[in-house]
Amino acid sequence: MYLPRRYWKFSTDKIYIRTFCEQQFAVKWGYLEQNPMAEKRVELPRGSTKRCKGPVQLTAARFLYLLPRFQTRERVAVALAGWLGPTSERNLGLQWQDLDMESRVVRFRRAFVQGRITPLKTEASRTELALPEDVVDLLVQWRSITPYNQPQDWVFGSPFNKGRRPLWPSQLLKDHVQPVAVKAGLPKIGWHSFRHTVSAWGKEAGFTLEEVKTPASPRKHRHQLPSVWGTANASQTRNCNGVWWTL
Repeated sequence: MYLPRRYWKFSTDKIYIRTFCEQQFAVKWGYLEQNPMAEKRVELPRGSTKRCKGPVQLTAARFLYLLPRFQTRERVAVALAGWLGPTSERNLGLQWQDLDMESRVVRFRRAFVQGRITPLKTEASRTELALPEDVVDLLVQWRSITPYNQPQDWVFGSPFNKGRRPLWPSQLLKDHVQPVAVKAGLPKIGWHSFRHTVSAWGKEAGFTLEEVKTPASPRKHRHQLPSVWGTANASQTRNCNGVWWTL
């Protein structure tokens, strides 16, 4: 089977996902009667989706070294990702009404996925999380200077569409986060790097998995998590954040 050049840069896992979606649309448009890749009719070879490189994790010193180098908007996005560990889709799907500055709590209610606003499906994903005091200060600072500061506005409203939609996570990462990290002498990071970092900090602080868990598990890994994942309350996460600040 010939593989077009445009697919060469993708991993086997991404090729599989893209091909699966193409087959789904072929069924929808009447070119196929059924998706040959559905219901596990086609299996990937064992080990073909194994990670080629280890996940990038930041130490507390590196994270605190990197954070002040961003502009206010990017600093808020990285601070939320670094201290709470949500997925980038949930992070960019925040509205100001989801943030309680007085109680220092954030409630994730929706996600921004490929240009679409989608509600969060599980109760665990909608769990409220405590905000560190420094992150609250950054949020207050950002709200005072952004033109999109009403309760229904997006925290990271895009200036390209006058705040009607949030910024795309990938574009924010590529244009504003990664260049600053590389310039600071750090490895190329992604939004998922901060999720790995949160987990590593929790282990370093001596917390158990249940104590450092976040309601941000991807669906494909959900079966690997304990049944109590996502039940931590705001006081528990605030205790974890307090210890991480001292690392």
